Amino acid sequence: MKANEKLRAYWSKRENDIMLYWPSHKSDGHWLSGIFNDDFRKQMEKRGFDITTMKFEISPFQIKEA
Repeated sequence: MKANEKLRAYWSKRENDIMLYWPSHKSDGHWLSGIFNDDFRKQMEKRGFDITTMKFEISPFQIKEA
């Protein structure tokens, strides 16, 4: 699976922020931004998690050809 086909969210040291990547549909990026937002960041830090280690990725289903 190529990295550019995956839906991703991760911490960027350069931007000092959560970065999002969506390969095709803008609605996927919008959905991710609703989850990985400032409230998420604050809650994770409040619960004792290091947000700078955050990495999330998910692959699309592979279409099986007959």
